[in-house]
Amino acid sequence: MKESHEHDHNHDHDHDHDHDHDHDHEGHNHITLLDEEGNEAAFEMVLSFENEGEEYVVLFPLDGSTEDEGIILRVQEDEEGDGATFLNLSEEEFEKILPVYQEIMEDIEDEEE
Repeated sequence: MKESHEHDHNHDHDHDHDHDHDHDHEGHNHITLLDEEGNEAAFEMVLSFENEGEEYVVLFPLDGSTEDEGIILRVQEDEEGDGATFLNLSEEEFEKILPVYQEIMEDIEDEEE
């Protein structure tokens, strides 16, 4: 009698690796900011990143006033940790953060291709 040494080497990896990152843009972070005159403007937060321990966000106006011109603001957490203030960058800080932002945007564009 012949023994059957049939090993089922079916390496069909049936683990659901469903990496479908659902970028549904309904739950976007919409932020309303007040300008110097106290006018409200709605923005969409498209990106947040850190640099040298500081957190920054990139906002795009929802009214479409600037097509591709994002606004970079620094996030300052409130002492109590129950909110945050968005601060305009100084010219110096902006020039320091711009290359970092551009590099992140290039990486994102590379991934999307």
